[in-house]
Amino acid sequence: MPGVRRFREMREKYVLKYDGANVTTRLTAVKEIMDARYESASSPVVNVVETVRSILETNGVPAGLHGPYYAFAQELARLMFSHSGATL
Repeated sequence: MPGVRRFREMREKYVLKYDGANVTTRLTAVKEIMDARYESASSPVVNVVETVRSILETNGVPAGLHGPYYAFAQELARLMFSHSGATL
């Protein structure tokens, strides 16, 4: 049974495993996939906020009071995409 690893040993393994060039190469390879997933996940929330913004501006609500409306809209968007509990 191996002995307890010391901090120095764990750090050496970390330095070898997570070399900066290695991480950069891996992230560069999947950047297009990451961007597409981020865009598809965030666009519904952006659409909800933009819809609420247009409604508020049409009705003359001051910009300083938009925050609670955005928060409520984002909460509704979160519940629409929920996979547990009650969904809308």
